[in-house]
Amino acid sequence: MALQLAWNLDHTSSSAVQVAKGLLHAATTDNVQPLAIMACEQFGNTLAASRDTLRKIEHCVVPTPQPAMLNFLKCTVGYSKNDCASYLGQSLAGLHFLTLAATLVTWKDQFKAVEALHDMVNSTATDKTLVPTVRQVKDLLARIEPRCQRSGFAEEVAGWQMLLDRSLTLRKTPVRSKFDTWSAPSPQNLGSLVNALRQLSRVGNADITRITIQTSKCAAWTIAFVKWSLGCPPSVVYGNTIVPSLEQADSKVTVIIPNNETPDTAFVVQIYSSIHSPTLLVSPGWKEPAVGMISLQCYGQSLLHEYGFDSGVMGAAFREAIPYCLCLAMAKLSTSFRSAKTDQSHTTVFGIIRELLQQRGNLIRQTAQSKDSTAAQRLSPFRGRNAVYKTYQALFGRRLDPLLDDNEFHIFNLPHTAVIQQECQCSGCDVQPSRCFNGTCDTIDFYRKLAAITVDVLVVSLFDYPDLQICNDSTQDLWQDSRLHKDMVRLLLDPKADGVGVSDLLDRAMRLSGHNLKRLNEEDWVISSAKGQAVWPAIYETQSHIYKGYLSLLCHPGLLIHHGETYDMAIRSPGGMCLSPPRFFPEQVQKPCNLCPDLDLKWMASRGEHSLHISLGVMSGPRSWLVMGLSPYAAFRTLAKALITTLIFC
Repeated sequence: MALQLAWNLDHTSSSAVQVAKGLLHAATTDNVQPLAIMACEQFGNTLAASRDTLRKIEHCVVPTPQPAMLNFLKCTVGYSKNDCASYLGQSLAGLHFLTLAATLVTWKDQFKAVEALHDMVNSTATDKTLVPTVRQVKDLLARIEPRCQRSGFAEEVAGWQMLLDRSLTLRKTPVRSKFDTWSAPSPQNLGSLVNALRQLSRVGNADITRITIQTSKCAAWTIAFVKWSLGCPPSVVYGNTIVPSLEQADSKVTVIIPNNETPDTAFVVQIYSSIHSPTLLVSPGWKEPAVGMISLQCYGQSLLHEYGFDSGVMGAAFREAIPYCLCLAMAKLSTSFRSAKTDQSHTTVFGIIRELLQQRGNLIRQTAQSKDSTAAQRLSPFRGRNAVYKTYQALFGRRLDPLLDDNEFHIFNLPHTAVIQQECQCSGCDVQPSRCFNGTCDTIDFYRKLAAITVDVLVVSLFDYPDLQICNDSTQDLWQDSRLHKDMVRLLLDPKADGVGVSDLLDRAMRLSGHNLKRLNEEDWVISSAKGQAVWPAIYETQSHIYKGYLSLLCHPGLLIHHGETYDMAIRSPGGMCLSPPRFFPEQVQKPCNLCPDLDLKWMASRGEHSLHISLGVMSGPRSWLVMGLSPYAAFRTLAKALITTLIFC
């Protein structure tokens, strides 16, 4: 397709009837203005996109996956076959627009992304009266955002981020460098970049020979965008020296990364022409925070790279310790179902670790305690050890090393862990007290990172869905103020300590999958959809007793669809009544029993303004109903405290 410098609606189609049929169907399905769809589709004629990128959009974004049926709600999770993304995927111009939309959905501030898109649409329109409004563009981008999350652009950014860090950052121990955070160009800078690539990709009378782009914080995102648009990555220059491993002989684009970054470093795009003098587009180096959904394998590699566990002594120590950490955490999981809103502790992780490291001599000398019979009878929130091991292999691409069968075994006994402690030069490790006041302790740093990966492996194992996508910035939340992380560090250093709360595991699982339960009362949550995937507890679909895996989560791409309407969340209906079971039992409880034999529990769903409302209905007779406000979420609290007293095998 020959790229155009401008777009109009005069050449939309030779048949208005053909346009109206699919367009109005898509607009009605997604409640989007037809003008916004038509304008953005024609705007796609001005965008550069490589063949590989178009192929990814055709295979990952446009097709409608088979929907999943939620039997307990009589709803489905999926997409409509005639939505806006499906309509745009029918034309080459629409595919080109979807390639740009797939990059814009990585912006954290989606309204800034909408403004950037609207400015580009408006600047290339021949008739300004046919340009949709900002709100109309916002509605369209919001409707195609869930599908675009699976385009693969976020993984491109993650890959270039790691490659830049390895190529440009010289370091002995892993530290967070300036390339470790995701940042996208500002709306003005993105417009300049798109315009330059448009001119470079034109055929015919185009005279553009090459382009140089100067950026710092946005380097990884910019390089991924250039490859996304042209099919070939740019050459990378660091300061005044080209990076040998990142040199592309056939590329017409060069990305220059200053080695002396200052707060006023500008975003510069320079266009070289064979006829005219170079065009210089200079704008402030403002950036937009970016976030994306990546695969399990990509997330695992990012974790190892960020924590420095991909090679060396740290990597060997991690591989030795992680089997012990996972088994210990599964065995010592606390029965308490704590609310995430009640913890006001300001204890720092550094303080916890220093306190526990002072007792490590006593920990090593401790002998194995007798097994807790109560813990052995506890219901497990995990699907089993095999599920955890498979999750580890999916994340890191290798099997777990075998665990030592030794009652006196402790993580401090591991050879490479002992090396880290011996080489640590801080007062807590009894070598050089002066360095401890600088907050530099290799042992502390190792245990914090080990605890973080242990948490994520266990949490990801809760999902019974191999194609789960992970939010790339989830590690930041875990380190900043996470009770779950602190409890896991304490558990690894003191195996006798309490485990972690079940509610903390669930909150972390939702955060990893791109969901945020903090915006509503956790007691009200039933199912939610965000970042292109819906998540709900598997126990809601279960019709039998559960002895393990009661916290298992199901996941499926799409939105919640009920009677033709789409929702991004289902919550408990407000109000209602509570039903108390009998307090006295007629006989000793030796097997599962129904405390309310005359009542039949039913799920009921009703429309809400912004979400689907779920309530539990109780039928006490053929025509007698009692609508209750019971929270399905409360089942986890009960199961976390439940014990198996008798196992009956049939």
